Amino acid sequence: EGLIDTEQLISMQTAANNLNVGLIILYSYLRKMKILKSSHGQKNRPYQTYIDKGYFDVKSKPYKNSITGKSGISFSTYVTGLGMAWLEQNLPDNM
Repeated sequence: EGLIDTEQLISMQTAANNLNVGLIILYSYLRKMKILKSSHGQKNRPYQTYIDKGYFDVKSKPYKNSITGKSGISFSTYVTGLGMAWLEQNLPDNM
């Protein structure tokens, strides 16, 4: 109950803070374990399996490059309450 049931999405920075681990270390570990993608175009986006399990969500938003004027879409990975509980149970203690 509580965190697991929350509808609120948790930023990766907040998740790292709550897990007492650095953000770069968390991203690196999740990529190494094939939970997050490591390819340049989709780096740090979760594999669909982990989205389907309800551990992560990805939000997109449009942006315009202030220098080139080109438009694009940026993607941000968030952890769900269920995902936080899962990470707490599955991350090694020695991170």
